Amino acid sequence: MKISLRQVSLPTAIAALFYVVVSTASYAQSSTDQQPTWSGSAEPYLHAVMKQFTTATADGFQGRTSLPPSELFKLLEFLASARGSVERGRMGMMVDASYLRVGKQFSTNLAGGLFTGAGQITAGMGVYDAAFRYRLGELESDDTQAGIWTVIPYAGVRIIDLWADIDAEVMGPFGYDQKDQGEVERIWAQPLIGISGSIVVLPNLRAFARADAGGFGLAGLQDFSGNAQLGLGYAVLPSLRTNVSWRYRKLAWKTRELPANGLTNDQNGIEVGLKFLF
Repeated sequence: MKISLRQVSLPTAIAALFYVVVSTASYAQSSTDQQPTWSGSAEPYLHAVMKQFTTATADGFQGRTSLPPSELFKLLEFLASARGSVERGRMGMMVDASYLRVGKQFSTNLAGGLFTGAGQITAGMGVYDAAFRYRLGELESDDTQAGIWTVIPYAGVRIIDLWADIDAEVMGPFGYDQKDQGEVERIWAQPLIGISGSIVVLPNLRAFARADAGGFGLAGLQDFSGNAQLGLGYAVLPSLRTNVSWRYRKLAWKTRELPANGLTNDQNGIEVGLKFLF
């Protein structure tokens, strides 16, 4: 049975978004020396997922997959991610955009009431954050002295674009055996709150952490997303930092209506980024 897949043109969207952010910050900073000053950053990054767990529910049928890095790399069809920020004085705005698409994954367990079986899951997920932020402490570009710190609380909106298809051979009582297919496709917005912080531990070496949460059950029986991140950044140049961190990411969504539709995704791995400061 043919699966309907919706294509998402993310590279163009990311390029346009970060061109606006970087151009605005650079122009403002070069055109005025008055206080408050402008500053900004842009960071393309790669989240190298060491383990991914996905549970997809379509028309009441549920499939579960668990992918180690070797399998995830082979099945990966598309991946793009970047973040950026701009501020004037201490007030500013931040954006973070990522899209992941994984090809057919073997589902070792699939169930819907009395029915069991096996199948394959194809899934894609885009997460796009936009939030207002307020900086406490010094600018992140100041890495000259140990003890310099920065804390940034933020609040805004997270837009999630996901789809998942399940192809399955479903077996049940009394010799029931049938091939079936289900599809989940949804775009929705979540309220988002978070906080990030960093401190210079040695000249040119900064430790940082970030945590956020969105959803809070507003868009379904389950509706939650979140990140936890901890890492180190080294100032290669005054305007360039390399960041390496551990990151855990979770998404859980499920409808209240029956038959149920939903998707849960857990990602755990190393993130590597290049952060440009303006």
